[in-house]
Amino acid sequence: MPYDLNPYADFLDLVHGDNDPTLQLERFLRTEVKNPIADEWQTEVLESTASTIAICVARQVGKSCVLAAKAIRALERGHTVLATAPAERQVKLLTRKVAQYLRTTNLVIERSTLTEIETSNGGHWVAVPSTSDTIRGYTVHLAMADESAFLAGGGEEVISAITPMLVQNGQLLLASTPAGKEGLFAQHFLDPKPHVHRVLVKGTEIPRLKAKVDRLRAELSTTRFQQEVECRFHSSGRGYFSMDQIEQATSARSAICPQF
Repeated sequence: MPYDLNPYADFLDLVHGDNDPTLQLERFLRTEVKNPIADEWQTEVLESTASTIAICVARQVGKSCVLAAKAIRALERGHTVLATAPAERQVKLLTRKVAQYLRTTNLVIERSTLTEIETSNGGHWVAVPSTSDTIRGYTVHLAMADESAFLAGGGEEVISAITPMLVQNGQLLLASTPAGKEGLFAQHFLDPKPHVHRVLVKGTEIPRLKAKVDRLRAELSTTRFQQEVECRFHSSGRGYFSMDQIEQATSARSAICPQF
């Protein structure tokens, strides 16, 4: 019978992981995949102490994982975390991931719903759709807006409602793929401010996504691929024609122009 040389290995992994954000994230990820290795950008976000963090990220690179892990580090300190997204479905999915990861910690979930979690140390997770009416009324240590570029009205009204609720030294985290050059999220990258910690995550720079990136390159238009995978900010699409339509209406050699 094999002999366990370290019967406290799981306990030590739990303790050390809570101190090291990378190890903790990898423990969370083991509930989903085998032998996970956290990306450098994920560690960068987890360790950031900036007042505002803006993450411009390609699709399916682990955004929700790092948002949930960031939230849990705040919950472990007994803090309140407010999360919002354009759709109720999105905040429910994020809440589910936070609950899943919490079960690998030593925190006790005292109350849990589809959009709210309370932990035994006073931590409180609240997730609401992004309307200024549903957001107001909280005092929070960490506020995060998922898919920030897709918030109604460019996101200014929602973010303006969130920011005053932050405690002193509270953090605001915005994460999204690009959705045009307009709006608050886009401005953090097109007209950067010194107090904002910007993180750019292109799908083409993550080796484990190569097969998925190759497929998207083959199936998407050039403009859509640049936006969804390479995180480029194109036109907002509020004109008469979108960039995709313009691209499809041009030949491989030159633009199609009327002949006179």
